[in-house]
Amino acid sequence: MTCGGPYTYTGPALTPCTAVATGVGELTQSVPGLSYTSNVNAGVARVTAAYDGYRNHTGSVGTGQFAIERATPVLAWASPAAITLGTPLGGTQLSASAWFGDPAIALSGSFAYNPPAGTVLPAGTNALSVTFSPASANFTTQVAQVKIDVYYRQVGCFSSPVWNVMPETKSYQRKGSNVPIKCTLTDAQGVGVLNATGDLLVQDMGVVYGSPTPPYPKTVFEAKNVFRVSKGGNYAYGLDTSPDTFISGHYYHVTALWNDGSTTVGWFFNK
Repeated sequence: MTCGGPYTYTGPALTPCTAVATGVGELTQSVPGLSYTSNVNAGVARVTAAYDGYRNHTGSVGTGQFAIERATPVLAWASPAAITLGTPLGGTQLSASAWFGDPAIALSGSFAYNPPAGTVLPAGTNALSVTFSPASANFTTQVAQVKIDVYYRQVGCFSSPVWNVMPETKSYQRKGSNVPIKCTLTDAQGVGVLNATGDLLVQDMGVVYGSPTPPYPKTVFEAKNVFRVSKGGNYAYGLDTSPDTFISGHYYHVTALWNDGSTTVGWFFNK
């Protein structure tokens, strides 16, 4: 008897074995009607073949076995949308599911998350993991990981005199002036964040708003950790436009890059 294996659990009964009766006088005859037991679930399946005999050959019985291994479930868990600092983890973020087969069917079992529901994560990119323990012994335990971004809440950022859009009549700055770049950072409860850091990038976009042509955009200012914080999470930096790199009649694009991974962008026109 030949069974091969090991095989993986599929749901339906597995019947992979073949049996052949052999004997003197060149007897070689396939044996139909094999009898299987325990050939559905993970474990050891057993099979029996019975040859009834014919003319010069008596009947006989043969046995065999093969292993059925547990199947690996597929965990579905998309990376959650970013949340605001101070937001506890809940079902919206911890939402993994387990599936098997084609068409897929949902599997029951337990999902152990790390960190667990209710955890308040720090600002930045955080890793989440889950261990799925299936209710059925036909499946293996499976682990999955995703990442989630935790951002500061930005309040009144780049509203004046640097604007988040380019209203030309409002946003102009005179050449040589000091341009205050301001942004308030809080958590989900409105409490000011006092330990954030921010880098600043300023690019000359040329004389045509919205359609820079080479050699623009051109970086005219770039610095690390330039913002200073005051009470309530109010961050500010005074951009000096007196250097020759700032040209009258040009548009300037401003980008703040915060340490939580988020950005704030805005514009001003140098008159």
